[in-house]
Amino acid sequence: MAIGFLTNYFPEIDTDRYKQTTLVEMLKNEPLKLLVSAVILAPIVEELMFRSIIKTDHWQLLLFISSWLAFFFRMIPLEIGFWPIRILLVAAVIIASFYILQEIIPKHRTDKIVRFLNKYPITITIITSILFGFAHVYNYVDSFFINSALIILVFPRIILGGLAAWLKVKTGVLLWPILLHFLNNAVAVGIMLLSYHYFKH
Repeated sequence: MAIGFLTNYFPEIDTDRYKQTTLVEMLKNEPLKLLVSAVILAPIVEELMFRSIIKTDHWQLLLFISSWLAFFFRMIPLEIGFWPIRILLVAAVIIASFYILQEIIPKHRTDKIVRFLNKYPITITIITSILFGFAHVYNYVDSFFINSALIILVFPRIILGGLAAWLKVKTGVLLWPILLHFLNNAVAVGIMLLSYHYFKH
C-alpha cells in the first residue's frame, strides 16, 4: 500500500523495473526449493546472522560467528547441482563451526564482548535492522547499489528486522525472532504460490 501511494504521487520512483527474478524463477520451476529456502532456512540463518548479537551470551555469539562463516561458505562457487545438498552443507558448516568454536573459545574469552554488546541493545537493533534490510537488495539486483526505489522496496525488511530485534530484546530468546521471520516468509511465499497457480490457470 505504501509503495502504491508513493509511486502514485512520485512517479519518478519506478519500483516496477525491479523484480524478484530469482524468487519468481524458483516459484515457477522449483517451488519446493523456494519453500525450504525462504520459509525454513532463511529465518534460521538470517536470525542467527542479525539477531544473535542482541541481548547475547557466549553461545549465541558463537552461533553468530558460525552463521556468518556459513554465509561466506555459501558464496563459494561449488559445482553442486542438487540444491538439497547445498542446503545441508550450509547447515553442516554452522553446526561444525559452532562445535569447533566452543572447543577453542572458552566462555571467559567472550565475557567482555558480551557485556559490551549487551550495553547497547537499541544501537545494535538499529544497525542490524538496517543491514538486514539492505542485504535484501540482492532480491532485486545482482550487484549492490541503492536508489530511492530500492530503499522503498527494502524498507519493509528493515521494519521486519526491527520487530524481530525488539522480540529478542524483550525475551532474550532467539526462537521468537525466528518464528516471526518464519511466519512472515510463510505468508509471503504462500501468497506467491496461490497467486501464481490462480493466475496460471
